[in-house]
Amino acid sequence: DRDVTGVQTCALPISQSGEPGEAEISELQQRWRGGQYRSTQCLTVQPDGTLVLRPQRIRVRGWHRGTVGVLPFALIAIARTFLTTGWIGLLVVAASVAVILLALLGLYEMRIRHGAAMLTATKVIIPTWYGRRRSVPRGAVSRVALVQQQVPRQASPSSQLLLVGGDGTCLLRLATASIPREDVLAFAAALLVPVDVRPEPVEPQQLKREYPGSVPWVVSNPAAAGLVIALVIVIIVVGVVVGLAATGVIQGSSGQPG
Repeated sequence: DRDVTGVQTCALPISQSGEPGEAEISELQQRWRGGQYRSTQCLTVQPDGTLVLRPQRIRVRGWHRGTVGVLPFALIAIARTFLTTGWIGLLVVAASVAVILLALLGLYEMRIRHGAAMLTATKVIIPTWYGRRRSVPRGAVSRVALVQQQVPRQASPSSQLLLVGGDGTCLLRLATASIPREDVLAFAAALLVPVDVRPEPVEPQQLKREYPGSVPWVVSNPAAAGLVIALVIVIIVVGVVVGLAATGVIQGSSGQPG
């Protein structure tokens, strides 16, 4: 009954409080049951009834102003790299930066093309940021929670979609900051289970207590995560320096033996 195609912008009525209420969610679920919901820019209804939720493409405004501000520092870094390591070292650094940027762009494009979340007749799929497909049976989801996770020292809360099982455990989670709010709600309503909308920010520890498994280790242990990241960066830097020294690109400070 969800074999619907076409492109049409769907505006979701919002309650006076600014957040969707039970009536709006119920209306969306009725439209899903009746096959009346059509694709939008970020929520595609495929011919077989599969829903694909995609993030919006990032449009960076004022990029030229940011480039002008960073350019002097980039030139200084390039000059120091050249003076220290020569042309070979400069090319190695440039190639490493290019590989990292291409990998990040590839992961971003994969998320756009394949979708941030998919809903089929039998399961819900939410790929990880590196492309691994995580899925749970559709029938295992007993409710959906739309929450605002407030991480310490973060300016604004992070919007999250949580798929909750019958025992209250979070089965899958999805960061939805880059996805239009109405499309996130429509995706949640398509599961045809109760949807909890939490407009107030929630601290990670409270969210972890209410929905076990909803907070990743990096967020719940920021100090340890910071140490691990710093250690990885140090290992990479030392590895690059040792590699350059082994190939003779970086010369030792000691003089030639007489």
